[in-house]
Amino acid sequence: MGTLLPKLDISTLYDWLDELKLEASHQDIDIKIVPDNYGHRQLSINSQIKNQLDKLFYRILDFIPEGCKIKIGVASIKNKEICINVFIQGIDLYRITEILSITQLKVNRIHIEGTNTQYQIYVPTGINAHWEKPLNFSPYYIEMNKSLRNHFFGKGSKEEACKINKDHHILLNKINKLLELHLQDGDYGVAELAKSLNMSRTHLYRKVKEITEKSPLSYIMIFKLELAKQLLKDTKQDLSVTEVAYSCGFSDKGHFSRSFKKYFGITPSSFKKQAM
Repeated sequence: MGTLLPKLDISTLYDWLDELKLEASHQDIDIKIVPDNYGHRQLSINSQIKNQLDKLFYRILDFIPEGCKIKIGVASIKNKEICINVFIQGIDLYRITEILSITQLKVNRIHIEGTNTQYQIYVPTGINAHWEKPLNFSPYYIEMNKSLRNHFFGKGSKEEACKINKDHHILLNKINKLLELHLQDGDYGVAELAKSLNMSRTHLYRKVKEITEKSPLSYIMIFKLELAKQLLKDTKQDLSVTEVAYSCGFSDKGHFSRSFKKYFGITPSSFKKQAM
């Protein structure tokens, strides 16, 4: 059944679901993958579609409290679309329109009684030309997130970091994911981050300062620079310093170069040469 989708970029639907399960577990949200007859372990999704799925599901996780359970399964494959059925037990998200506004995927909300939510998400098997093709940041996000986690929680595994301070780890991970999703949005700053987290700017400042000893504004800068570092090391994509700067939300190459050198002690161009 793997031939139903073209091998474009590419990871399998199962890889994405596995990554989502791990992310949800950090928030004490249980995701169960419902068995199907469509071979979802082999179905491939390109980086563009994965980006849209990430945006949608991480927004969903933002609104779900601890203890909720989610069932996800492939409901059908027809008309060049995969229909993914999502059942969320324990909360009614039917009237929260902000969730669906973030994605370009077609999503049907199914109104059901009680404190539950059901979505049907339609994933195309090809690329829609009108979509803006983004960089797939997730592989870099994993390395960058590891670097930040080691810096602020000490050298150790993710599990050990969680044991040190689970609440801090969950919040920092959520902040990192939001910053990744809005990376190329030049207007997404401290105020927008606080709003996404349902916090006041004052509360966000206190929490980020407590965890990182940095202000939210400084932390956003560090996040962008750590991700830029990962992109500069990627010899496969071989992006120029200017391309990396714009990809990481810097509108001015000079500002990016000065910030990079101040944080890492080396210019981005010199770092790129060393990484080659």
